Amino acid sequence: MALSLKIDVIAEVRDALGERCAGLFAKCAEHVARESVLVLSAEVRRQQPHLIVTIGGGTTINTVRAMLMALVEEIHRVKDFDRVPIRGGGDDKLVVPVDNAPPLRQISVPTTLSGVGFSSRGVATDRTR
Repeated sequence: MALSLKIDVIAEVRDALGERCAGLFAKCAEHVARESVLVLSAEVRRQQPHLIVTIGGGTTINTVRAMLMALVEEIHRVKDFDRVPIRGGGDDKLVVPVDNAPPLRQISVPTTLSGVGFSSRGVATDRTR
């Protein structure tokens, strides 16, 4: 069940924003499934918000980061994520694609202690592999 359906703070933030709140996305899939990132990116393209506030743990925060990457990289299908992989580069170093400026900003309010707070890049899980 989505965090937004379990705690009052989400409703309190939404109510405080009033009509400035473009919407609420409560369909983040565990381990940041590419499919849920695509659903969110389609919704963001439709709503065109000025800012995204994430309240939750690693899955919530990373889903939005991956969605921002999807917007920048014009990712519309699951297989499109393969165009921007993080991969091994030898000497046990990772090769991470350069982040281009996203079209909007994210403010994160973490509710858990996770490694997601140590990176600006989002990643998404390919559930078919």
